[in-house]
Amino acid sequence: MPNSCAAWNCTKRFPKDKELKKKWETAVRREGFSASPSSVLCSEHFRPEDFDRTGQTVRIRAGAVPSVFCFPAHLHRPVVTRTSQTSKKAQETLSLDCSELVQEAKPLPNDDHSYALPSSHDDLRARLREALARVESLKERGGTQDRERRAKNTVSGLLQDLRVKKLINEELKEQLDIYSDLPIHLLSKQSHEYTKDQREFAITLHLHGPKAYSYLRETLNINLPHPHTLQRWMSSVDAKPGLNMMMLDMLKRRQEEDPAKYGCVCLMLDAMAIRKHVQYNPHTQTMSGFVDMGDGLNETDVATEALVFMVVGLQGHWKAPIAYYLTKCLSPETQEVLLVHALEELHKCGIRVVCVTMDGHASNVRMCNLLGCQLKGNPVEPLKTFFPHPLTGEKVFVMMDACHMLKLARNMLQAYSPLTSTSGQINWKYIIHLNDVQNKDRLHAANRVTDKHVDFNSQKMKVSLAAQTLSRSVTVALRTLRDLGYSQFQHCEATAEFIEIIDRLFDIMNSRNPHAKGFKAPLGSLNWAESVEFLVRGRDYLMSLVMKDGTPLHRSKRYLSVMGFIINIDTLMSMIPEQLQRQRYVCTYRFSQDHLELLFNSIRASGGWNNNPSASQFQAIFRHLIVRCGVSPSTSGNVAAQDETMALSAFEMSSSPAAEETEELPSPFANIPALVCDHSYLPTRFGGLVDNALVYISGFVVRQILTKLSCDVCRGSLVTDAVPTSFDQSYHLLTLKNKGGLMIPSEGAVKVVRSAERFIRQSMSGQAVKVALICQFVRAEIGSEDVFFLGGHIQETQFGIDNHHFVLMSLVVSVFHKLRLHHIAKLNTLELQSGNTRKRVCKSVLFQGF
Repeated sequence: MPNSCAAWNCTKRFPKDKELKKKWETAVRREGFSASPSSVLCSEHFRPEDFDRTGQTVRIRAGAVPSVFCFPAHLHRPVVTRTSQTSKKAQETLSLDCSELVQEAKPLPNDDHSYALPSSHDDLRARLREALARVESLKERGGTQDRERRAKNTVSGLLQDLRVKKLINEELKEQLDIYSDLPIHLLSKQSHEYTKDQREFAITLHLHGPKAYSYLRETLNINLPHPHTLQRWMSSVDAKPGLNMMMLDMLKRRQEEDPAKYGCVCLMLDAMAIRKHVQYNPHTQTMSGFVDMGDGLNETDVATEALVFMVVGLQGHWKAPIAYYLTKCLSPETQEVLLVHALEELHKCGIRVVCVTMDGHASNVRMCNLLGCQLKGNPVEPLKTFFPHPLTGEKVFVMMDACHMLKLARNMLQAYSPLTSTSGQINWKYIIHLNDVQNKDRLHAANRVTDKHVDFNSQKMKVSLAAQTLSRSVTVALRTLRDLGYSQFQHCEATAEFIEIIDRLFDIMNSRNPHAKGFKAPLGSLNWAESVEFLVRGRDYLMSLVMKDGTPLHRSKRYLSVMGFIINIDTLMSMIPEQLQRQRYVCTYRFSQDHLELLFNSIRASGGWNNNPSASQFQAIFRHLIVRCGVSPSTSGNVAAQDETMALSAFEMSSSPAAEETEELPSPFANIPALVCDHSYLPTRFGGLVDNALVYISGFVVRQILTKLSCDVCRGSLVTDAVPTSFDQSYHLLTLKNKGGLMIPSEGAVKVVRSAERFIRQSMSGQAVKVALICQFVRAEIGSEDVFFLGGHIQETQFGIDNHHFVLMSLVVSVFHKLRLHHIAKLNTLELQSGNTRKRVCKSVLFQGF
């Protein structure tokens, strides 16, 4: 309601400043009056000069006191006038002077408050434009206020409040932003049934953020459905074994909306081990845990595996599980029937299956041959790696998962060494020697080979261990040690060639970045001819490999270690030209089983400590996964996510990937878990491997320093354009690794790093070495020698000991110190954790119930 003026006979709030407020109360001249928070004074009690009219809003000037009042006669103060002759003459003289000043003064123009029209039309137009701009600004300000008012009454305001209170993360907020315009009052139950938007919002929020759901329901008293109601809704989701019709219907609707994105897919299948467990289901009044193919037949065998089918879009970042079956020792014939059924149902949805991906199990090879492929033919000629579609007759190609083939090649190299190629003998012992040399010198030659990679029997399923063993970094390390004169690596060229070819084939079959270069680039018209040339050369090389008894490797018991790559080569050479007619490039990661393995990671992670669920647990988790907008797989599984492919929801809820954050430069010591020996007994003189590793690390140290350094002369002193002639041997590893993007450190930077490493090796006794001690040692060893070749720049910046020469030295030591001690701490930790039997017998405990 309006407030009345505090002055007599009249209707601005009193100031908060106590002194100014006291002056206002005195000016009002009301006996016993004390202004309350609601007391106001109107603008009529202030003089014109008390107002600030420079902005759009008229404000009272700071310190202004009201002085214009209409008091009754008895409150008027008497005006005392002087009656002497001298006073009268002074008053007359003052009046005369003031009148003359007024006549002589020229009035100043006041364009802001003048109501007369300007004499120029241009000025008039300018005034009009300014007025219209001010009107639009006021309208926009009013619209902003209206939007803020409406946001408080919609889901958008709730999401913002939950994000501020950290009850939901940014990813969940983005998933729920599609309901931002939903009014809050619609969340209450308006009729006998909840609407589709209400159900989707409630289910998604409860699945991803149960704390936020409880906060809205219990603290803010918003009428969200009870969790028991949500459970009832979830129980209605069809998650029984067999093809999931909800997912197929969703894919059909999306294909009709966007045929280019959802028209072509890769179908992949794989089995996940489950625990033998029979359980009574009171909802269906049946026993669960037995073999179930989705046909309604009552089986008596207990299920041991869950066979899952998933489709991955060849364009766009999406995937969707469409079926699962509870099986036990599934035969190739039965597997063929299930695959044909999936192909037919996808065809009814308007989706074309271009390729089927699977691992290298013998039953999968047998199934492909039953469908019409010829994967066991004479590999001298191109294999028939496709079969006709059961309805359309179009070619459906077959690919073996590249990650599985990489692990098979690694296992074969360890078990069947030595092998023979046209270049010599391929032997696993060179990997062992490389690990021994690196453990002895306590530094790695820019590779990640450790004891885990050599003795991998307890972690055979880890793809990263196989990829890091058969990588270009290992090839470069082997050739570096050979060139440095290490006798045990004298005949390692054939092994290096084998690793290099396998690594490049894997890169071609696992490309995922459209902007990548070299062999990791996607297959397109620009690099297709070059890729075909290498694929043909790689195929001939794999065909030439011979075991030590003279048997061709592709005819041995482990034939799939090379035949899997040959099958994929023949598939790519036939399939990619057809796909390039529909799209500009093909990322072969779309044909990888990683997408399905990530789903398995999510299922295992949902079980907590029990990473092998029973049949009923698998069904419950699968129901949750097809409802939620995206799958958040575990980061510690056998497979790590390589791109932003999201799992589609059966409830048509879309989400956008979170914005990428700027990442820091990876440390050259990252992910190098190797055992370290007692540092006190290590030599202080470096060998060839340590020297090369220190030069490589120096380049990383320089890259980090350049982001902090502003002096151009000092920045130039840390790098060099070419390898110094006096450091040819030490720069050999960096030269082999460099493809144009590595930083070549100067001689001065390398000298400082070597001096710091020498002090760390001499002083290491289990405790962290202080960076100040290392700096003191390096300064004493190098002294005032101009290792950075600053020349006269040192004299220009000479301020005691804090010149640029010593500043650069301290920067190099501090960055290297941080990297080195992190690495040493990690090595010591892994030494303490070695021999962990819990991890080794984990599966036995879960499966056999010990």
